[in-house]
Amino acid sequence: MTRQSKEEYLAKMRIRYARAGRAGRSRLLDECEKVCGYHRKHLIRLLGQPPKPAKGKPGPKSKYALPGVLKALEDLWLLMNRPCSKLFQGNMPVRTRPDHKDDNAYAEQRNWTHVRQLLGYQRIENPDLLPVINELYQAWDLMHNLFCCTQKLEPMFGSSTAPQLTP
Repeated sequence: MTRQSKEEYLAKMRIRYARAGRAGRSRLLDECEKVCGYHRKHLIRLLGQPPKPAKGKPGPKSKYALPGVLKALEDLWLLMNRPCSKLFQGNMPVRTRPDHKDDNAYAEQRNWTHVRQLLGYQRIENPDLLPVINELYQAWDLMHNLFCCTQKLEPMFGSSTAPQLTP
């Protein structure tokens, strides 16, 4: 018998055990002993008390299980152009580091790919579009430099053959 089927069986037997007299309880215990394979004293304890409530997952409850939190995270994930989990988690805290003046190179290392992603590869020759493109760049730069972290390759040391990505 599986554990679940034993629990279902004992739930029905618990009702019969509560209604039975002394001789009836003895017969029920004999039957339960043969069916479940439990010791008699253990069956007396199981049948004599109400069933324990089912346990949930071990450990602390998820902080994302609150109503509305998952929906908000999904909306944020879609707004950020569906980054992978490492980049999504990397975008959650504030990006800049105090007392590091050389962060600008890391923040701007992917601007070229962002420009191609935003405007494509065609040549834009109309000078009237320049102010509009500059405004677009400012908004795009703010979003990517402040809210979207990038992954860069760590230098390889030792015998490792695959480079390690870090957010």
